[in-house]
Amino acid sequence: EADKTAAVKALKRMQLAVFTITALMGLVAIGLGVLLLKGLYKPLNQLMEGIKALGGGQLDYRLSVKGYPEFKSLSTHFNHMATTLQTAHQQETEHTRQIESEVAIRTAQLQDAVHQLTQAEQQQKRFFADVSHELRTPITLIRGEAEISLRGQDKTSVEYQESLKRIVETSKEL
Repeated sequence: EADKTAAVKALKRMQLAVFTITALMGLVAIGLGVLLLKGLYKPLNQLMEGIKALGGGQLDYRLSVKGYPEFKSLSTHFNHMATTLQTAHQQETEHTRQIESEVAIRTAQLQDAVHQLTQAEQQQKRFFADVSHELRTPITLIRGEAEISLRGQDKTSVEYQESLKRIVETSKEL
């Protein structure tokens, strides 16, 4: 029985040692987990801030390249991506400015062409009005002379000749 009692005591000590070691290992694991989370939280939080900044249009935002090699690599790639986005945005802005400048030039040219066409149309209308007036006046004189010659009594051949001479002179002016 003494052996049995000694075995039970040894078993209880062994259980206590296993429990103590397990508890200590649990505390060490929790401590290491907290340290690991602290080490991961800051770089991951910086990465999330960077993503929000880029999403908000702050294309000059960069991450610091330090810490664990994985985070250094991630930060380097993030910064490269941000630089590429910033360059592309600047190129797009410059291209847009150039296009707007060309559109403004073309618009001014079109407005000038429309103005010139409007002036040409007005000159054409004035020309046709002037030509019409210049044609109407001599034609009216010729017609009037002919109507006067034909009116009334018969006229002498000299009167008809005088009338025809005036018609010829007016037609020359025409």
